[in-house]
Amino acid sequence: TSDDDELAIDVSDNVLLYLYRAIGTNTVSLRVHDLVSGEDQEVVHAMDDAREASISGHQITWRANDHIFTKNLDTQETIQVTSTDMGAQTSPRISGNRIVFIDGRGGDNLYLAELGPSVGDVNYDSAVNINDALLIASRSAGKSVPTFYEEAADVNCDNVVSIVDAMLVAQYGAGSIKWLPAGSCSPD
Repeated sequence: TSDDDELAIDVSDNVLLYLYRAIGTNTVSLRVHDLVSGEDQEVVHAMDDAREASISGHQITWRANDHIFTKNLDTQETIQVTSTDMGAQTSPRISGNRIVFIDGRGGDNLYLAELGPSVGDVNYDSAVNINDALLIASRSAGKSVPTFYEEAADVNCDNVVSIVDAMLVAQYGAGSIKWLPAGSCSPD
């Protein structure tokens, strides 16, 4: 709109990510817009010096105050990717669970940060789909499953990997539900 100063945009699947600053302020907010439903949501509020945002699936990354941050839109967990003793970082881009960025210490050096698997991505292939649901169902039935990331399997946050988790992942993969985790998770 005419009241906003657009700073950066990116798109992944049906989700548009954008940074905006209201005219006359230095405060920048990070928003996502669902291109199918039309739903618009603020995901990070009131940042100073925020620029350069990127999205992959439901994981976003951005630069603010010369550091790189990421947020999982499923779990709402935000972490600072870069440490405070590093130089200025710029140009973050995310693909799956990998974030690349430029670090200005002693020249422009390219760095890669790898995040753990997303909620539901038990085979760690950067996608949450029916393959993950089948692996969770097999594991919940007591079968041995190779390459299984247990921490990504309990999508309803009840501390048990069960057929319910497999069904939720299948529904998410089919587009029947929009967000994981489906339960109420809180940090330990």
